[in-house]
Amino acid sequence: IVAGDSAGGNLALELALKLKEQGRAQPRGLVLSSPWTDMTASSKSYTRYQEKDPILTYDFIVSVRDAYIAGAGDPEDARFSPLFGDFTGFPPTYIQVGRNEILLDDSTRLAKAIQAAGASAEIKIFENGWHVFQQMPLPLANRAMKELANVVSRTIYSKH
Repeated sequence: IVAGDSAGGNLALELALKLKEQGRAQPRGLVLSSPWTDMTASSKSYTRYQEKDPILTYDFIVSVRDAYIAGAGDPEDARFSPLFGDFTGFPPTYIQVGRNEILLDDSTRLAKAIQAAGASAEIKIFENGWHVFQQMPLPLANRAMKELANVVSRTIYSKH
């Protein structure tokens, strides 16, 4: 199982896409928390939740994106924005995201794209969550982490 949060979620997705492209074995599953999937930063949640997300801002996302890509390609390129990748034959993917975060649409669009390709994607939206709220010492984070643990256990012990 490969797990990642935020930019780490992007890297987990990129790893699975690259392994698929190379015809290599896929992870048994992906577990993603608030993954950053779209370097174009064009979804409505980037501005809609600007005032509610205490962790990320649109300006920060754009500056980090520009530093990451650094002239190496287009933000719509699936090498940077896994949202635009081919999810046919993709491993089962579990996504957690906060309702009040600017990357909300990255997660919901990702789940839909994976499902549209015929692969399994489950998404859990936490109503009072924000970007990577799972890292905070809060009851909401404890519930999220218990759910993640259940997903990992279920994935490990499923017949695959």
